[in-house]
Amino acid sequence: MKLIQCRFSSGQRVPLLVQAGYVPRPVTLSDINIALGSNPHRSSIFSRRSLVEINGEPIKLTSHQPRHWRNTIYHLAGMSNVQQALALGRKSLDQNTYYQHTSIEENTAAHQKFLAFNSHHERIDFLHAGIRNKRIQGSLTDSYHALLLDKGTATAEAFLTVHATALHVTPFGGCIHDFSQAPCPKHLQCWNGCSHLHLMGTLSERANLQKQAENLATAITIMRDAGTGEAGSDVWLADQKNKLNNLKSVLARETDVGMQRVFPNGHPMTIADTDKRHSSVSDD
Repeated sequence: MKLIQCRFSSGQRVPLLVQAGYVPRPVTLSDINIALGSNPHRSSIFSRRSLVEINGEPIKLTSHQPRHWRNTIYHLAGMSNVQQALALGRKSLDQNTYYQHTSIEENTAAHQKFLAFNSHHERIDFLHAGIRNKRIQGSLTDSYHALLLDKGTATAEAFLTVHATALHVTPFGGCIHDFSQAPCPKHLQCWNGCSHLHLMGTLSERANLQKQAENLATAITIMRDAGTGEAGSDVWLADQKNKLNNLKSVLARETDVGMQRVFPNGHPMTIADTDKRHSSVSDD
Protein backbone atom coordinates (compact mmCIF):
# COMPACT_ATOMS: atom_id res chain seq x y z
CA MET A 1 0.00 0.00 0.00
CA LYS A 2 1.36 3.43 -0.97
CA LEU A 3 0.45 7.02 -0.02
CA ILE A 4 0.36 9.48 -2.93
CA GLN A 5 -0.77 13.08 -3.49
CA CYS A 6 -3.59 13.68 -6.01
CA ARG A 7 -4.14 17.18 -7.46
CA PHE A 8 -7.67 18.11 -8.60
CA SER A 9 -8.47 20.69 -11.30
CA SER A 10 -9.08 23.26 -8.56
CA GLY A 11 -5.45 22.90 -7.50
CA GLN A 12 -6.31 21.20 -4.17
CA ARG A 13 -4.03 18.34 -3.11
CA VAL A 14 -5.60 15.33 -1.41
CA PRO A 15 -3.65 12.37 0.07
CA LEU A 16 -4.74 9.00 -1.35
CA LEU A 17 -3.99 5.42 -0.38
CA VAL A 18 -3.16 3.15 -3.31
CA GLN A 19 -3.00 -0.62 -3.00
CA ALA A 20 -1.96 -2.89 -5.87
CA GLY A 21 -5.00 -3.82 -7.97
CA TYR A 22 -7.33 -1.36 -6.20
CA VAL A 23 -8.72 2.10 -6.89
CA PRO A 24 -7.04 4.84 -4.82
CA ARG A 25 -9.11 6.43 -2.04
CA PRO A 26 -8.72 9.44 0.28
CA VAL A 27 -6.86 8.96 3.55
CA THR A 28 -9.28 8.79 6.48
CA LEU A 29 -8.90 9.64 10.16
CA SER A 30 -8.94 5.89 10.86
CA ASP A 31 -5.94 5.42 8.52
CA ILE A 32 -4.01 8.13 10.36
CA ASN A 33 -4.76 6.68 13.80
CA ILE A 34 -3.75 3.18 12.63
CA ALA A 35 -0.46 4.63 11.39
CA LEU A 36 0.00 6.18 14.86
CA GLY A 37 -0.49 2.80 16.56
CA SER A 38 -4.10 2.87 17.73
CA ASN A 39 -4.78 -0.64 16.37
CA PRO A 40 -2.55 -3.29 18.04
CA HIS A 41 -3.23 -5.71 15.16
CA ARG A 42 -1.91 -3.35 12.47
CA SER A 43 1.67 -2.12 11.98
CA SER A 44 2.32 1.54 12.77
CA ILE A 45 4.98 4.02 11.66
CA PHE A 46 6.68 3.31 15.00
CA SER A 47 6.62 -0.49 14.86
CA ARG A 48 7.99 -0.46 11.30
CA ARG A 49 11.02 1.40 12.65
CA SER A 50 11.29 -0.72 15.84
CA LEU A 51 10.56 2.30 18.05
CA VAL A 52 9.02 1.63 21.49
CA GLU A 53 8.35 3.46 24.75
CA ILE A 54 11.04 3.59 27.46
CA ASN A 55 9.40 0.63 29.23
CA GLY A 56 9.38 -1.42 26.01
CA GLU A 57 5.67 -1.09 25.26
CA PRO A 58 4.48 -0.13 21.75
CA ILE A 59 4.13 3.58 20.99
CA LYS A 60 0.56 4.56 20.23
CA LEU A 61 -1.05 7.94 19.69
CA THR A 62 -4.26 9.42 18.40
CA SER A 63 -4.25 12.24 15.89
CA HIS A 64 -5.44 14.66 18.59
CA GLN A 65 -2.87 13.91 21.31
CA PRO A 66 -0.02 16.00 19.78
CA ARG A 67 -2.28 19.05 20.12
CA HIS A 68 -2.42 18.50 23.89
CA TRP A 69 1.36 17.99 23.94
CA ARG A 70 1.99 21.26 22.05
CA ASN A 71 -0.30 23.24 24.35
CA THR A 72 1.38 21.79 27.45
CA ILE A 73 4.83 22.76 26.11
CA TYR A 74 3.59 26.28 25.35
CA HIS A 75 2.18 26.56 28.88
CA LEU A 76 5.40 25.37 30.56
CA ALA A 77 7.43 27.74 28.39
CA GLY A 78 5.48 30.67 29.83
CA MET A 79 3.28 31.64 26.86
CA SER A 80 0.24 33.65 27.86
CA ASN A 81 -3.27 32.24 27.40
CA VAL A 82 -3.82 34.66 24.52
CA GLN A 83 -0.65 33.47 22.77
CA GLN A 84 -1.60 29.82 23.28
CA ALA A 85 -5.06 30.35 21.83
CA LEU A 86 -3.66 32.19 18.81
CA ALA A 87 -1.00 29.54 18.17
CA LEU A 88 -3.59 26.75 18.20
CA GLY A 89 -6.33 28.61 16.32
CA ARG A 90 -8.85 28.85 19.14
CA LYS A 91 -11.68 31.34 19.42
CA SER A 92 -12.09 31.02 23.19
CA LEU A 93 -9.41 31.26 25.90
CA ASP A 94 -11.53 28.98 28.11
CA GLN A 95 -10.50 25.96 25.98
CA ASN A 96 -6.82 26.33 26.95
CA THR A 97 -7.19 24.83 30.42
CA TYR A 98 -8.30 21.46 29.00
CA TYR A 99 -5.01 21.18 27.08
CA GLN A 100 -2.61 22.33 29.82
CA HIS A 101 -1.54 19.06 31.45
CA THR A 102 0.83 20.52 34.03
CA SER A 103 0.97 20.40 37.80
CA ILE A 104 1.49 23.33 40.18
CA GLU A 105 5.00 21.99 40.88
CA GLU A 106 5.89 21.93 37.18
CA ASN A 107 4.55 25.44 36.64
CA THR A 108 6.56 26.71 39.60
CA ALA A 109 9.77 24.91 38.60
CA ALA A 110 9.55 26.22 35.03
CA HIS A 111 9.79 29.81 36.24
CA GLN A 112 12.05 29.37 39.29
CA LYS A 113 15.12 31.63 39.38
CA PHE A 114 13.84 33.25 36.19
CA LEU A 115 14.56 36.89 35.44
CA ALA A 116 11.23 38.56 36.23
CA PHE A 117 9.88 42.10 36.13
CA ASN A 118 7.07 43.56 38.18
CA SER A 119 5.82 45.74 35.32
CA HIS A 120 6.31 46.57 31.65
CA HIS A 121 8.03 49.84 32.66
CA GLU A 122 10.55 47.92 34.76
CA ARG A 123 11.33 45.67 31.79
CA ILE A 124 11.84 48.64 29.44
CA ASP A 125 14.02 50.44 32.01
CA PHE A 126 16.20 47.32 32.15
CA LEU A 127 16.46 47.32 28.33
CA HIS A 128 17.32 51.02 28.12
CA ALA A 129 19.98 50.73 30.83
CA GLY A 130 21.55 47.79 28.95
CA ILE A 131 21.67 49.81 25.73
CA ARG A 132 23.17 52.86 27.46
CA ASN A 133 26.01 50.90 29.05
CA LYS A 134 26.42 48.60 25.99
CA ARG A 135 25.62 45.39 27.89
CA ILE A 136 22.95 44.85 25.23
CA GLN A 137 24.47 44.94 21.77
CA GLY A 138 23.09 45.22 18.27
CA SER A 139 21.69 47.79 15.86
CA LEU A 140 19.64 49.57 18.55
CA THR A 141 22.72 50.12 20.70
CA ASP A 142 24.82 51.20 17.72
CA SER A 143 22.16 53.70 16.63
CA TYR A 144 21.72 55.08 20.17
CA HIS A 145 25.43 55.75 20.69
CA ALA A 146 25.85 57.18 17.18
CA LEU A 147 23.02 59.64 17.89
CA LEU A 148 24.50 60.38 21.32
CA LEU A 149 27.78 61.46 19.73
CA ASP A 150 26.25 63.28 16.77
CA LYS A 151 23.00 64.79 18.06
CA GLY A 152 23.29 64.76 21.84
CA THR A 153 21.49 63.16 24.78
CA ALA A 154 17.99 64.49 24.08
CA THR A 155 17.84 63.01 20.57
CA ALA A 156 19.41 59.71 21.65
CA GLU A 157 16.95 59.29 24.53
CA ALA A 158 14.04 60.15 22.24
CA PHE A 159 15.25 57.36 19.93
CA LEU A 160 15.20 54.91 22.85
CA THR A 161 11.67 55.92 23.83
CA VAL A 162 10.34 55.34 20.31
CA HIS A 163 12.33 52.31 19.13
CA ALA A 164 13.61 50.35 22.17
CA THR A 165 10.24 49.08 23.39
CA ALA A 166 10.63 45.30 23.65
CA LEU A 167 12.61 42.73 25.62
CA HIS A 168 11.49 39.09 25.53
CA VAL A 169 13.09 37.02 28.28
CA THR A 170 12.98 33.21 28.08
CA PRO A 171 14.70 30.45 30.09
CA PHE A 172 17.21 30.16 27.21
CA GLY A 173 18.08 33.82 26.65
CA GLY A 174 16.59 37.22 25.90
CA CYS A 175 15.53 38.75 22.56
CA ILE A 176 15.53 42.50 21.83
CA HIS A 177 13.55 42.30 18.58
CA ASP A 178 10.33 44.35 18.52
CA PHE A 179 7.68 41.95 17.22
CA SER A 180 5.20 44.80 16.84
CA GLN A 181 7.36 46.17 14.02
CA ALA A 182 7.92 42.93 12.11
CA PRO A 183 7.48 39.17 12.65
CA CYS A 184 10.47 36.97 13.31
CA PRO A 185 11.78 35.62 9.96
CA LYS A 186 13.74 33.02 11.91
CA HIS A 187 10.41 31.69 13.27
CA LEU A 188 11.83 31.89 16.83
CA GLN A 189 14.79 29.64 15.96
CA CYS A 190 17.07 31.87 18.07
CA TRP A 191 19.95 29.39 18.21
CA ASN A 192 20.37 29.42 14.43
CA GLY A 193 22.64 32.43 14.92
CA CYS A 194 20.29 35.35 15.61
CA SER A 195 22.11 38.60 16.35
CA HIS A 196 19.28 39.72 18.68
CA LEU A 197 19.80 36.86 21.17
CA HIS A 198 21.38 37.72 24.53
CA LEU A 199 22.24 35.63 27.57
CA MET A 200 20.76 37.20 30.68
CA GLY A 201 23.13 35.68 33.26
CA THR A 202 20.38 34.21 35.48
CA LEU A 203 21.12 31.32 37.84
CA SER A 204 19.07 28.75 35.96
CA GLU A 205 19.98 29.79 32.41
CA ARG A 206 23.12 27.64 32.04
CA ALA A 207 21.34 24.55 33.40
CA ASN A 208 18.51 25.13 30.92
CA LEU A 209 20.98 25.46 28.04
CA GLN A 210 22.82 22.28 29.05
CA LYS A 211 19.52 20.38 29.20
CA GLN A 212 18.53 21.76 25.82
CA ALA A 213 21.85 20.61 24.33
CA GLU A 214 21.41 17.11 25.80
CA ASN A 215 17.87 16.82 24.41
CA LEU A 216 19.03 18.05 21.01
CA ALA A 217 21.91 15.54 20.93
CA THR A 218 19.48 12.72 21.77
CA ALA A 219 17.05 13.83 19.06
CA ILE A 220 19.88 13.93 16.49
CA THR A 221 20.96 10.38 17.39
CA ILE A 222 17.40 9.05 17.09
CA MET A 223 16.79 10.83 13.79
CA ARG A 224 20.11 9.64 12.36
CA ASP A 225 19.23 6.02 13.19
CA ALA A 226 15.53 6.08 12.30
CA GLY A 227 15.45 8.60 9.47
CA THR A 228 17.80 6.90 7.01
CA GLY A 229 16.28 7.12 3.58
CA GLU A 230 13.50 9.47 4.65
CA ALA A 231 13.06 12.48 2.37
CA GLY A 232 14.33 15.67 4.00
CA SER A 233 16.00 13.96 6.97
CA ASP A 234 19.45 15.19 5.87
CA VAL A 235 18.22 18.80 5.85
CA TRP A 236 16.68 18.42 9.31
CA LEU A 237 19.86 16.82 10.68
CA ALA A 238 22.07 19.57 9.28
CA ASP A 239 19.86 22.23 10.88
CA GLN A 240 19.82 20.51 14.29
CA LYS A 241 23.59 19.91 14.21
CA ASN A 242 24.12 23.62 13.54
CA LYS A 243 21.99 24.53 16.56
CA LEU A 244 23.81 22.01 18.76
CA ASN A 245 27.21 23.39 17.71
CA ASN A 246 26.01 26.90 18.54
CA LEU A 247 24.83 25.74 21.97
CA LYS A 248 28.13 23.97 22.67
CA SER A 249 30.13 27.04 21.66
CA VAL A 250 28.18 29.14 24.18
CA LEU A 251 28.43 26.56 26.96
CA ALA A 252 32.21 26.52 26.46
CA ARG A 253 32.38 30.10 27.78
CA GLU A 254 31.26 31.75 31.01
CA THR A 255 27.49 32.30 30.93
CA ASP A 256 26.91 33.63 34.45
CA VAL A 257 28.80 36.91 34.11
CA GLY A 258 25.77 39.07 33.31
CA MET A 259 24.16 40.03 30.04
CA GLN A 260 26.13 39.23 26.88
CA ARG A 261 25.35 38.97 23.19
CA VAL A 262 25.37 35.35 22.00
CA PHE A 263 26.15 35.77 18.29
CA PRO A 264 28.03 39.08 17.70
CA ASN A 265 28.47 38.13 14.04
CA GLY A 266 24.98 36.68 13.66
CA HIS A 267 22.34 37.66 11.16
CA PRO A 268 19.82 40.36 12.14
CA MET A 269 16.12 39.58 11.92
CA THR A 270 15.15 42.69 10.02
CA ILE A 271 16.29 43.54 6.49
CA ALA A 272 16.71 47.12 5.30
CA ASP A 273 14.50 48.09 2.39
CA THR A 274 17.59 48.81 0.28
CA ASP A 275 18.72 45.20 0.74
CA LYS A 276 15.36 43.60 -0.08
CA ARG A 277 14.71 41.91 -3.42
CA HIS A 278 11.85 43.69 -5.15
CA SER A 279 9.55 42.32 -7.83
CA SER A 280 10.35 43.25 -11.42
CA VAL A 281 6.59 43.61 -12.01
CA SER A 282 5.45 45.60 -8.98
CA ASP A 283 6.90 47.01 -5.78
CA ASP A 284 3.51 47.09 -4.02
